[in-house]
Amino acid sequence: MDGLQFRVLGPTEVRQDGSLVALPARRLRALLTELLINANRVVPPGELIEAIWAGEPPAGPERALHTSFSRLRSALGSAAEVIRTVPGGYLIELGPDQLDLAKFRALVEQGRSGR
Repeated sequence: MDGLQFRVLGPTEVRQDGSLVALPARRLRALLTELLINANRVVPPGELIEAIWAGEPPAGPERALHTSFSRLRSALGSAAEVIRTVPGGYLIELGPDQLDLAKFRALVEQGRSGR
C-alpha cells in the first residue's frame, strides 16, 4: 500500500499519506510493535500474548488477543490490510521502504559488506 509508513525506532507510529494514524491504547501499540519487529514473519499467538500482557495475560487470552486485533484493525482503517491472520499466527506484510527498522537493518548490512 503506497503512502503507508511504520516506525518502531522511537515511539511506534503509523503514517498514511503523511498523516499520523492515532493508536491511543497502549496494548494496541504493543501489539503493532511486536508485529512490526517481526515484519514479514508469522508471529505465533503466544508471543503476541506475552508482548501485550507481559506475563500476566487475562483469562481467555486468545479471545482477548482476537479482540485486540479487531480494535487494532479498526484503529488502522484501510492501513489494516497489511495485517493478516494466517496458519500459525499473525503476519504483517510490508515492503522494505515501509518500515524504518527494515531500512536500518539494510543500512547495517550494507556497512558490514563494505558497500
